[in-house]
Amino acid sequence: MRCNLRWVACGILFALLAGCGDSSVDDGTGGSGGSVSSADAFMFVNRVRDPSSRTNFVSVLSSLAAQEIELTNALEVPGFSRFRTYDESVFTFNGESQQVTRYAVTDDLTLREEGRFSMVNLGVQGFRTSIVFISPERAYYIDPVGFQVVVWNPATMEITTTFPIPELERDGFPFITIGVPLVVGDYVATPVSWRLDDQSNVIPATGLLVVSAVTDEFTTIAEDMRCGVSASGFVFEGAYYALGDWDAGVYSVYNPGPTPSPCLVRWNAGDLNFDPDYVLDMAAFTGSPQLAGVFGGAGDSIVARVYDTEVDVDTIQETIDPDEYFNLELWRWAQIDFRTQEVSRLGELDLTGISFNPSVVDGVYYVPQIDEETQTSVLFAVDGTSVTQSVRATGDIITVGRIR
Repeated sequence: MRCNLRWVACGILFALLAGCGDSSVDDGTGGSGGSVSSADAFMFVNRVRDPSSRTNFVSVLSSLAAQEIELTNALEVPGFSRFRTYDESVFTFNGESQQVTRYAVTDDLTLREEGRFSMVNLGVQGFRTSIVFISPERAYYIDPVGFQVVVWNPATMEITTTFPIPELERDGFPFITIGVPLVVGDYVATPVSWRLDDQSNVIPATGLLVVSAVTDEFTTIAEDMRCGVSASGFVFEGAYYALGDWDAGVYSVYNPGPTPSPCLVRWNAGDLNFDPDYVLDMAAFTGSPQLAGVFGGAGDSIVARVYDTEVDVDTIQETIDPDEYFNLELWRWAQIDFRTQEVSRLGELDLTGISFNPSVVDGVYYVPQIDEETQTSVLFAVDGTSVTQSVRATGDIITVGRIR
């Protein structure tokens, strides 16, 4: 299978979100939708695109065993959208109306709307990936456009408060990218970087926005010059580890010369800056000269996209357009046991571009790959060094998650 994954995560191409319902979903006016069941249920989101539009399909599955997705009962959501599962519900984030909608899953595996609200009056302009659930009654949306954090209640579907984060502004670098927030003790930590509008330059620092999940206020922006730009990280034993990979080395394309070596820096919960005594050279650690994201969430393990040294490095230097660069099949997946520091290449998976991030369900990583010729995606379950085929669907596989 020839795979060419498109990169749309927190970095060069950020996505605004849109959403709506179809006839299979209760419109909130009391229509029938079946009773809520306690059986296993999983959210599966795939996207079908053409040159002028894209449509997302939210399906509810009884398992993630190998199967072909039928879209008959899927919730249809047009445009750029975000999708989350939490507390036995599915949440959609509409970037056109700035609406957040919560759905319950019925016993016949359809979605029933249970509440919605909008952030449009707060000046939110589309949703980034910066959504995090803290408890059944508290969640954050970190808004890098309005320099604010919106605190909302997933149970009542109401906005409870907001607080400002003007510290995000950087003179001369108006384009702010922000990654997936993670809860670290009493804090929420989110990778952040500052760029020019045309992406041709960036502040060469690993940035981490930290806010208090207890007092709802700005805590710090940790910055470190040892590793370069970061868009991903993971939590391990109460600390946040940020990967500085210079957007997978893209800024070495803009600025020809030696490719910066990717490395990890550590932020310990409660500190104002990164730990000055910790840095891990990921090139030496993985045996690869460059990485393109690192992702945790499954016990002691992480997965990473590592540069395949058998690919001609001149290909990178000859590519100056970021869109072309991110589609190049330069990367392989690797599984890393962070406690034992053992690295295993996942040779069963094809070379990939920089694409959708893996999902974690029940301690297993689910990695999507797409065959551009057939426009069919396959989800692979990575459990340790074991790789097995999971769900197949038309178009791009966006995300998957356990509902209950």
